[in-house]
Amino acid sequence: YERAQSDWPWVGVINTWFLKRKDDSELDQSFYYFRLLDADFTPQPVYDALAETLPQAAEPALQPAWVVGWMGIRPYLFIPALAILFFALLRWLTPKQEIGD
Repeated sequence: YERAQSDWPWVGVINTWFLKRKDDSELDQSFYYFRLLDADFTPQPVYDALAETLPQAAEPALQPAWVVGWMGIRPYLFIPALAILFFALLRWLTPKQEIGD
């Protein structure tokens, strides 16, 4: 997370996906050891390191007003744009008729 904060400050969300497993039945699997908590919710050392890093995380930057407006309009522009592309593809795929035939 420190590298992400220093190298990619524009990243808004970074997730840690592997909190814990439901039980210890997968001890023979290598992925089991990438967990943050044991099955009984005992924290691993990486959990404490992550907890120390997170309070230092920067707040995401506020977006300009035009970005917020664009995000609201964008879904309504998708269907007309898709229709235009569809009809352009149909025109391109349709065989051309020569004049006089």
